[in-house]
Amino acid sequence: MSNLLIEIFTEELPPTALKKLSTSLAELSLNFLGKDKLIEENPNYKVFATPRRLGFLIHGVSLSAPNRKEKVRLVPKEIGLGEKKVRYYLHWKIK
Repeated sequence: MSNLLIEIFTEELPPTALKKLSTSLAELSLNFLGKDKLIEENPNYKVFATPRRLGFLIHGVSLSAPNRKEKVRLVPKEIGLGEKKVRYYLHWKIK
């Protein structure tokens, strides 16, 4: 596990919106990282903001995501080529 610092430099932001913007950025990023199981359930993080930058620091981020299997359907079976046709096509393309 290690730490992840995300910092975004911006144009001048209004001081009244800084807390809300930085908190929203952190929550969206934590949701994204949580979906891929890169962080624990209740991560320890710190939010910071200035008029020209937003950022946050997350403690305990995984260096790699766990392996997972996904079945992705690219082409409907009716449209795609059968196995024999694919082998025939590849046979002539490779030569």
